[in-house]
Amino acid sequence: MRHRILVVAQDVMLRSTLARWLMPAGYSVELAESDRRAREVLAAHPVALTIPVRGRSGALALKPDHSCSRWIVVTEQAPDTVPRSRCEPAADGCLSIRLDEQEVLASVKSVLQTQLGDENTASRVEETWLFDDFTVDLAGRSLRDSLGNEVSLTRSEFALLVAFVRHPGRVLSRDQLLDAAAAGRRAEPYDRSVDVLVGRLRRKIEPDPKKPRFIVTVQGGGYKFVAKLRDGHSSAQPANGASARSEEPPAGPQSIERRQITVMSCGLVGSASLAARLDPEDLRDVISKYRRCCTEVIGRFGGLVTTSPDDRLLAYFGYPIASENDAETAVRAGLALIDALTKLDIVVYPLHARVGIASGLVLAGGAVLDQAGVEPVAIGEAPSLAAQLQAFAPSDAVMIAASTRQLVRGLFDYREAKFLALEGSAKPVPAWQVVGTSAVESRFEALRGVDLTPLIGRDEELDLLRRRWQQIQSREGRVVLISGEPGIGKSRLIRALRDELGGHAALSFYCSPNHQDSPLYPFVTQLASAAGFGRTDTPQERFAKFEALVHPSIGDEAIALIARLLSVPPDERYPSPNLSPRRSKERTLEALVAEFTVLARERPVLAVFEDVHWMDPSSRELHRRHRRPSP
Repeated sequence: MRHRILVVAQDVMLRSTLARWLMPAGYSVELAESDRRAREVLAAHPVALTIPVRGRSGALALKPDHSCSRWIVVTEQAPDTVPRSRCEPAADGCLSIRLDEQEVLASVKSVLQTQLGDENTASRVEETWLFDDFTVDLAGRSLRDSLGNEVSLTRSEFALLVAFVRHPGRVLSRDQLLDAAAAGRRAEPYDRSVDVLVGRLRRKIEPDPKKPRFIVTVQGGGYKFVAKLRDGHSSAQPANGASARSEEPPAGPQSIERRQITVMSCGLVGSASLAARLDPEDLRDVISKYRRCCTEVIGRFGGLVTTSPDDRLLAYFGYPIASENDAETAVRAGLALIDALTKLDIVVYPLHARVGIASGLVLAGGAVLDQAGVEPVAIGEAPSLAAQLQAFAPSDAVMIAASTRQLVRGLFDYREAKFLALEGSAKPVPAWQVVGTSAVESRFEALRGVDLTPLIGRDEELDLLRRRWQQIQSREGRVVLISGEPGIGKSRLIRALRDELGGHAALSFYCSPNHQDSPLYPFVTQLASAAGFGRTDTPQERFAKFEALVHPSIGDEAIALIARLLSVPPDERYPSPNLSPRRSKERTLEALVAEFTVLARERPVLAVFEDVHWMDPSSRELHRRHRRPSP
């Protein structure tokens, strides 16, 4: 995932300025106005870098300690004139007010790169590692297969493999991998060359590059190396002929803790019939492919899969790492899993599955299995409820409990609720079948509905937005950044402004944590929503809606490029241009800017970008172009 940076300052404008600089650079930013709030953030989230600001009294807004892995102090004097005691001897960097954007970004990047370098240095103790049938010799910079033959890797490919081997099981962002493979070359935020490198590396080490087992893609995060690593030295025989050293004893149970998680239960439809029809070896092959498919899909969404002796699998979302959208991610993973299993290449028997999902409080920890490792276990109502919902779910369907429905609300479309008589329940409990992702424009409205409480205590902020809107009506473009801790009412403030504006044009662009790797996702969803695309539209209906949406003055080529972006069936009136990928991207961005510019020339437009910390790189680039004043 991206680096998380905590900014601690009493001055709200200073906090907002640093957030405005850091978020477009690809960092996740947390803001705190006091030591108490900063401690809450540090306890709740892993923070890579803390930036405390020294106030006029000389005291830091946060006194860094062992909980702050890296920190840069901001002072009111130039760093070269600040006494060492004022700049904190243990600080990794020192900046002065008045701040410069490029200086801040350079200092942050330098400190974070040093941190990654320290991790790499610490991990160089073990120089030889084994995974599957491969041996990685870090000192000799070589990769060998089971026969001892060296696998030819370029310098960048080997650097990428080293980064994975030194961080097994950890999600590495594209920026981290690009820094590791680019050998200091500066890369743009939307540079996708790391995807090409990962693809080339997969072709050399994966049994089936189209279905990777070692390097998996984590949706919205990057890539993760999931192969089981073994210390090469412990597997080799010493030169004096003595036996290899004994393996370390198995790890004990992990600590037990109370956690709020979402549990997915997945099972095959007709597994008993499958066992009766197939030879045991064929059955084993089918079950293995089924399990591998489930593990890969769930892994892409960040879920933790546990094994079972039968065909049922349990997956935990929110353990061991929790996030605010675990329930949503679990439902999306369930839909993706059903889709992937129906497309699985099984000749003897088409596979169908049913999925049950429930959320709740559990005791989560580990249990030793056969003295060979640790298997995560969650004990509580949610795992049992998910398993029972899976048993009641129709074939190729996802069924969710009321506890999960309360968390995802309008983010998905559902079939009519059913009341099921479940074991352990005194009365039937409601359940919903998820049909698919909803067409709702706003995550705020999807999760909170339309009946909102009155807005209280935000008169000053609302007055500021009103004044900016008056300037926009005078043909003076304005950009306003609204930043703050989650839950303080940022989206509610925008909703109040939009209610006041009434019929004025308002464009809503919503970034999603599940689509940080989907190019131009907020722009695609906004255009699709404005066009009114429906799930059951025919190609002709979809094209008619699209043609009514775009302005003809932007040109046939621009219309064809936007149509391709929205997956609208091509039309002979708008032939798709034959362009290189780079040129096609450039012309598509220009087409989108032209479309929105035409709308802005007709009347004032309020363009709202929500959750910009989740914006994909291509959208970030288009956003920079989009906010330039139109002629």
